[in-house]
Amino acid sequence: MEKDLIKVLLVEDDEVDRRLVERLLAKCSQPVEFTVESVGSMSAAAESLGSREYDLVLLDLGLPDSSGIETVQKINEVNPRTSIVVLTGSDDEETGLLAIKSGATDYLVKGQSLENLLVRTMLYALEREKEKKLILETNRRLQDTSHELFRAKQELEKKANALQKTQEELELRLEERIVELSKANELLTKLKQSERALQASEANLRKVIVTSPDGIVIVGTDGIVQFANAAAESLFGHNAESLLGELLGLPLMKGEVAEIDVVHGGVSGTAEMRVVDTEWSSQSAYLVLLRDITDSKLAEEKIKRAAQEWRTTFDSIADMISIHDKNYKITRVNKALANAFGKEPKELIGKTCYEVFHGTKQPFPNCPHMWSLKTKEPATLELFEPRLGIHLGVSTSPILDENGEVTSSVHIAKDITERKLAEDKLKEANEKLTEYNQLKDEFVSTASHELRTPLAIIMAAIRIMLDEIPGEIVEKQRDVLTTAMKNVQGLSKIIDSLLNIAKIEAGKLDLQKTVVNICELIKDTVSNCKALAQEKSLSLDCEVPEQSIDVCLDPDRIKEVLMNLISNSIKFTSEGGWIKVTCTDRDGEVLVSVRDSGVGIAEEDIPKLFDKFTQFGRKAGPGEKGTGLGLAIVKKLIEMHGGKIDVESKVNQGTIFTISLPLITKAVAEALSSERDEFVESILANNCFPSGEVAQHEA
Repeated sequence: MEKDLIKVLLVEDDEVDRRLVERLLAKCSQPVEFTVESVGSMSAAAESLGSREYDLVLLDLGLPDSSGIETVQKINEVNPRTSIVVLTGSDDEETGLLAIKSGATDYLVKGQSLENLLVRTMLYALEREKEKKLILETNRRLQDTSHELFRAKQELEKKANALQKTQEELELRLEERIVELSKANELLTKLKQSERALQASEANLRKVIVTSPDGIVIVGTDGIVQFANAAAESLFGHNAESLLGELLGLPLMKGEVAEIDVVHGGVSGTAEMRVVDTEWSSQSAYLVLLRDITDSKLAEEKIKRAAQEWRTTFDSIADMISIHDKNYKITRVNKALANAFGKEPKELIGKTCYEVFHGTKQPFPNCPHMWSLKTKEPATLELFEPRLGIHLGVSTSPILDENGEVTSSVHIAKDITERKLAEDKLKEANEKLTEYNQLKDEFVSTASHELRTPLAIIMAAIRIMLDEIPGEIVEKQRDVLTTAMKNVQGLSKIIDSLLNIAKIEAGKLDLQKTVVNICELIKDTVSNCKALAQEKSLSLDCEVPEQSIDVCLDPDRIKEVLMNLISNSIKFTSEGGWIKVTCTDRDGEVLVSVRDSGVGIAEEDIPKLFDKFTQFGRKAGPGEKGTGLGLAIVKKLIEMHGGKIDVESKVNQGTIFTISLPLITKAVAEALSSERDEFVESILANNCFPSGEVAQHEA
């Protein structure tokens, strides 16, 4: 299957890191293929982005000619349409978040096991960019629809104007015909001797009247209908026989145009009525002209209703909306915007947007309308408006003509003050929480250190007494001292746990990694716990593959993790129950599971299971005691190895803890054969970057 080609610009000045990323992308197992162009400076990156198109930029924050968040901003200024994934050597989460706020799509800390995370993060960033483009395309389609509606309105107006023009022409023609009829009647009166010619002329005239598309009715001065053509019959809904000899029943006002109710296609309609003097059968009469205007009235009504609905919708939107032309002049505003500035809409129309919104004589430097005019694309901006005292989220969407040229743009300003205030409060709360956490950790660490020495002295004293060095002791004294020793040892374990968690959180716990057959490590650990399980009549077994699974890890720390999980299962599994440890490798990682048939954990307690000083699954009173730190230490040790831990459990149905660790073998390191890649080999073999760089963080 043909792979999708993704063009990547790698901006990295460190050759080792650059080669490592290039190799990781070259080995990608996803259904994509990466083509990577590498540069080592900000200036070179700007030149490349200015002359070529890329799908994604991998950006180091520490370059020879640019460093920090400023580097992301510079890349965005050069090409704001390309996704940016930041590569940094710092574990400061705030730096990563600032990078994202400055325009980056995501960030990676140069840390443990970038092999899978790098590709996933890049594909995720590209997917988010596709979603963004989809949203922009949807907006464009909405704009096209709005433009089509506007054009439809213009077409309706054109048709209405054409109908009006046609009507005027017909009226003129009819008036001309009426004049001709009058002249013909006069001629008939004067030229009675030419009766035959007159009769022929009258027949022709009748034929015109009868076949006229407009209704023609002859009414005597007494209001009695003397003639009605077929069009008039249709408009009144009666045949000529029923009309002749009857009163017309309509006011006959000469020289005025009146609208009357008629029948149009079997339903009620409207016609225009004009009345002029004439003669009929040598008698004074009225010529009533009727023109069906039902369709034009309906069209006019639809246009008015559509315009009113559009205005009502436009003014009912709570966001501040305006339309600006190519010269930055405001052509339309809604009530929300006018009210915000204490003006009537008509007071703002015709003024420039920068004069109204910014109080300046020239466009705002980061004006999104200016951007839309230049790029024909939507633009967004967040700013604080001092005159209104609020934060605004501003967006513009260009309106294009039939030639694809920008004629104007829709300008939408949304009040985001509450969101900004919430963000500030959240940031302040996080800073305080971090400060309180640090004070608490420092207190725990200091207190633990201070307790260690006197505790060691007490333990030594109890051992001396038990060894009867000061003198012989009786059996009851030995029982008391033995109980004291057990409690002192328990207290020592608590202090050790406190010190371990303090070291881990302070980043002072170093891992001594080496390539280990994890199957043998699991067997040894299970063997060490057999005696403890037998005391409760529990079955403790392990199931591991016969072939070795080599993993780069700290064996002492992983053994500590397994001991903790197995001892927990022993504590919370009733006599006669079972515990089983399994190991499998899958998709570049090794999975180690510790299963038991114990009391289980309530569903609502699982999310808090790995929190410090948290204990679940026991009732008040005598029972197994602990510090509530064991699982917190387990989780942090696994994460330090670039892995993760999951738990599945149901009350009275047992628990499954599953650890996943990156599967890094010697064969991977041996694939890098050149002498210049020796340092890169050591990075892969130890599953970490050079000192000072820590595990990655997923955005």
